[in-house]
Amino acid sequence: MRVLAQNGYASLPAEAAALFDDPTGGDLLRSREWLENAERNGLRPGDRIRIYSVHEPRNEQMVALLPAVYSRLYAAHPEARVLHFTLPEDQDYRPMASDGEALPSSLFAEVLDALRSAPPSYDVIRVSPLPAASPLAAEFATALHRTGHFLHSYRHPPARFESVAGMSFKDYLAARPRPLRESLDRNTRLLLQGGRGRFHFPCNPELLEATGGDVQRIIDAAPEDDAPEPPSYLASMMALAADHGALRLGLMYLDDQPVAMQFWVVTAGFARCLRIWGAQGQQPFPIDDVLTQLMAVCLIDGDKVAELNFGAIDDEFARNWAPQARERMGIAAFTPRTWRGLRGALRHVGAQRLKSLPARAWHRLIGRPR
Repeated sequence: MRVLAQNGYASLPAEAAALFDDPTGGDLLRSREWLENAERNGLRPGDRIRIYSVHEPRNEQMVALLPAVYSRLYAAHPEARVLHFTLPEDQDYRPMASDGEALPSSLFAEVLDALRSAPPSYDVIRVSPLPAASPLAAEFATALHRTGHFLHSYRHPPARFESVAGMSFKDYLAARPRPLRESLDRNTRLLLQGGRGRFHFPCNPELLEATGGDVQRIIDAAPEDDAPEPPSYLASMMALAADHGALRLGLMYLDDQPVAMQFWVVTAGFARCLRIWGAQGQQPFPIDDVLTQLMAVCLIDGDKVAELNFGAIDDEFARNWAPQARERMGIAAFTPRTWRGLRGALRHVGAQRLKSLPARAWHRLIGRPR
């Protein structure tokens, strides 16, 4: 197959539209609109999108796209050129393919062969997250190993979820730990019926715009993030989800002050939690649990979703609300064709694993970079 490198979504030809999910009937997070928005508003300065399109040799038909982010800003790989095959919002990685029977591994192998046939343009390839111990993860690793990369696998934070297909919120609540249920029964009544608490659910574009100030106040009160996202990214995601009827945004107020918020997207029959901002400091009520309960009512009884996917959350919260876990992994692969690739392999893979390197590569590794 023929592989072409595309510099971002805007450079894709019209035929590529068939490879993305429909934003309304399919998975919004795999639609072209969602991915273009992430490229436009979510990238760090200096990062760039690379998309590898795979074409049938006989008729030049485009059969798959493999998006990646090219970056030199990874703290784990100082100064290295990193090509990270990943998707926004911690989605499990898989190519966009027109043929449901096409194997992601064979498509990835085609891309690796194309990269190897050109002058070295990267030092490290990363692929994440991938379902752990899955054929898909094994196939990606095999393709990288076959092309001479040194591999380092690592544990990616698991996605915590709960299956709720065919359930009511009452069923879901009955399966929660008893201490949580007793706390919710007592505190929800005191908080809401007592008049100190208020729940707001601004899910259409007009209500979202009117609530923007309160959203920002909650974000500003949260602890500073070690890797803050660009300022326009969150607002653009919420606006896009609202435009497609997929936004589920819940805010909790205490004494008329906004104190906590959850941002969910309902798409393809599932509910995905993209952001949680918990109440800060000592609070007289378990506001975060009360908010989660109210969101679950809307998602289970209102939207009748099949699954609540909370993503990566802390263990205590997961035990209460999403005890099921999808274990995930990532792969870092280091090319022996560049000095930084060999240096990264020595650091992450270890000298014992590199004994099979040819003498010339060892000279490059221990000597001066050329």
